[in-house]
Amino acid sequence: MRKLLEEYHFLGIEIKTLNSMLDNWVVKNHDYLQSVRDYRDALLENIEQLKQKRNDIIELINKLEDPLLKEIFFMRYIDRKSNKEIAGKVGYSVTHLSRKFREGIKELEKLEG
Repeated sequence: MRKLLEEYHFLGIEIKTLNSMLDNWVVKNHDYLQSVRDYRDALLENIEQLKQKRNDIIELINKLEDPLLKEIFFMRYIDRKSNKEIAGKVGYSVTHLSRKFREGIKELEKLEG
């Protein structure tokens, strides 16, 4: 579960990178070429797949009953905040925050069976 969540942590970065590739001058100014259109379409498809994965993780996080755990998981895996940033925001030490993450992961594993 933790590995899966960590993979999702980087989805926003991947989406941003693909969007930058779409904004590339060649893609914008050579859309009349079939190869460029194919490239653009492949990028758009990848972006949609990443957005779906992001929605899946949001649904997973929303299954958590504890509102604080939800907030912590959203900050980490959706907003891509560091543990130090999250700990400061919720008033925990980084060590205690790590315990909360483990607690949340165990709860998610139970929910997912």
